[in-house]
Amino acid sequence: MSIFGSSNKNAREALRSLVGVSTFIPPDKSAPLSPSGPAEGKEPIGNRFHDIVDELYDGLRRNDKFLSREKLYAFLRDVQREPFIKNLDKEQYTAGEFRHVLVEGYGVNAIGPPPEKDLSKPLTNYFINSSHNTYLDGNQLSSTSTPEAYRNVLLRGCRCIEIDVWNGDPAPSRERSKSPHRGHSRGPSRTSQTNVVIATALENVDHKVKAAANHLLGEKASLHSRSPSTHSRTMVEEVSPRTSILNLPDTKQSTDKLEVSKTHAPRSPRHHSPPRGEPIVTHGHTLTVPCGFREVCIAVKESAFENNDLPVIISLEVHADHEQQEVMVKIMKEEWQDLLVTEAHEDFDPRFRLPKLQDLKRKILVKVKKATVTMEPVSPRNTVDSTTPVISQTTSQTTSQVIGDSMTQFPSQSTWGASTPDRLLTAPADSDTNSSENDVCQNGRPMPPAKSASAPAAPSISHDKSNTGRICQSLGDLAVYTRSEHFKTFEAKEAKRPAHIFSISEKRILELYQRHQRDVFLHNKNYFMRAYPDKMRWDSSNLDPSLFWRRGVQMAAMNWQNTDTGMMINEGMFADEKGWVLKPPGYQSSDKSSESHDDATPGSRLDLRLTIFAGQNIPTESDDSGDEPRSGSAIRPYVKVTLHVEKSELATGKEISESNYKKRIGAGATNNPKFPESKRHLEFTGITKVVPELSFVRFRIGDDSRMSTSVLAWACIRLDRLRSGYRFIPLMDLEGAPIPRGALYVKIEKSLL
Repeated sequence: MSIFGSSNKNAREALRSLVGVSTFIPPDKSAPLSPSGPAEGKEPIGNRFHDIVDELYDGLRRNDKFLSREKLYAFLRDVQREPFIKNLDKEQYTAGEFRHVLVEGYGVNAIGPPPEKDLSKPLTNYFINSSHNTYLDGNQLSSTSTPEAYRNVLLRGCRCIEIDVWNGDPAPSRERSKSPHRGHSRGPSRTSQTNVVIATALENVDHKVKAAANHLLGEKASLHSRSPSTHSRTMVEEVSPRTSILNLPDTKQSTDKLEVSKTHAPRSPRHHSPPRGEPIVTHGHTLTVPCGFREVCIAVKESAFENNDLPVIISLEVHADHEQQEVMVKIMKEEWQDLLVTEAHEDFDPRFRLPKLQDLKRKILVKVKKATVTMEPVSPRNTVDSTTPVISQTTSQTTSQVIGDSMTQFPSQSTWGASTPDRLLTAPADSDTNSSENDVCQNGRPMPPAKSASAPAAPSISHDKSNTGRICQSLGDLAVYTRSEHFKTFEAKEAKRPAHIFSISEKRILELYQRHQRDVFLHNKNYFMRAYPDKMRWDSSNLDPSLFWRRGVQMAAMNWQNTDTGMMINEGMFADEKGWVLKPPGYQSSDKSSESHDDATPGSRLDLRLTIFAGQNIPTESDDSGDEPRSGSAIRPYVKVTLHVEKSELATGKEISESNYKKRIGAGATNNPKFPESKRHLEFTGITKVVPELSFVRFRIGDDSRMSTSVLAWACIRLDRLRSGYRFIPLMDLEGAPIPRGALYVKIEKSLL
């Protein structure tokens, strides 16, 4: 029976998925987006702002012909809240001179410069701009793993990137052409060439092929399809990431919806195969096209420190076998050379403390599971002592427990410094980053438990070069200051090692914090924690990173390919910060008095008043795939403002009133709108427990002429950097890039008591 026959429902669903995504155009990443933050000397000051300033000037001078120095000084101090007022060397100021003082002398960007960065603290004292699934340039089913995605995020300030590494195709040598060991294959390498061919073919499928495929499905093909608009979105069927397209999953697994961003960028060039014999980077068990691990390492080397000298953390998710892991180590050392941290700094032994940020400039840290040891049973003929206990291959005991129970003379810190004995079997410490990292895998599937020995025998300790899911010694040795550990409890021995990192899902972290608030907070003052998106986020949506920063979590991993609310907040936190933001004082390891985030930052009372006068150069196309393209004169922009703060109602158990935190103004007309005078004012008053360094105000511009809640542009500003007075707010597009001359003109009144 044909797998795509009429009676095979699962196959029909899979074919429908392929047809649905066959015209997906991945974005062109050849020209990386500019770094976050407004460019110097390119402030979007237009006629609208000149009109606002001229009206302001008339109000300040009142009946006087010119504006006096005293009134200008009072305006700069009381309205603009300028901390330092330069010498005003004139007695009176004309309208033009007033504009020059305001714009050129003090600047009118609503986003203030970041505080001067203190690099003298240990690494765990900073929030780190982090990425999840960095390698993908589009959807998770049929897009491309590309080194350009790494260039893009690194140039935009990301400092923790993720690389999923799998076995590549075997090298074309006589030795490698031999049959593999029974039961062992090289994972996705068998399909990497096929994926390239399939994905290339999918790019070229036209409407006639789609019509034919739909006919096979018994459906009427549409001969009229609109080209995807800029930033439009589509719904495609999800194939289980643990299932190949020909090993079809249950229907319930294969029909989860996945929302994927599309772009207007031209098609990427035809794909080339990664070098044979080297590992690949891909989203396992999907039709995503892989790229070479070496390509990614080269991209990292070329872009990591182009505009930023602060360190980069490489979060490795390793699905490769030992042989390919050795190749990984060789490639990283070849390409990164002195940039790569391969051994501990002489002043910072990872068993006792971490280095300071200033000590790791232009350095690359590898985050991976540390190679540990397990004991395996052997045949009776190798028995040394019949009284020695048998230890199963699948023991859950850690290295230190196994060694400590049976060989007490072996030091518990052996895996941290000195080389491991030659006959130790290396295996990874469990990770909690996601399902594929939790399981010890072989060929993309969980490994079955090993059979116990049938007779007592002494445990043999040996190297195993074939198992995937186990970390080899040379790769594990690169986890110098960033060692992945599986979270068990906060009392566990690994929770006290300075170099460990717990990667935990967003849902579990919040659950832990509800039950163990003090333990979570105290752990994160001294040690690393990384939050990653929940496994149910099939649509690539993002967590709210501010929830985790307030709990001291250093790394909130974001899907950078999806500019949703979470990514907007992430931009607000890290704009112009080079990817590392110092925690508030009460969150730092040097503070010994606070034991919760309430103790660390009691918070202030916020009163925020906004007057939004006008907008400039608002995009006309939205993120809604159902919207038709519109002219600038046809849109009716409005602005919705949301406060992202620790909601005080959570502490009291009261129902949260969203109206306290979300408000909108009336709509204007055209893509250069002037908002109605009676509907341009917004107030957020009496907001308590606000920590400015961990709170944000977000602006979302929609279109009242559309039925949907579409997004045209946005901005997000960290509250401690929001400047009072008459300002412009630079706008971003849905790719996270600044909109040329895009702005809102506003008056901001901010009070924190």
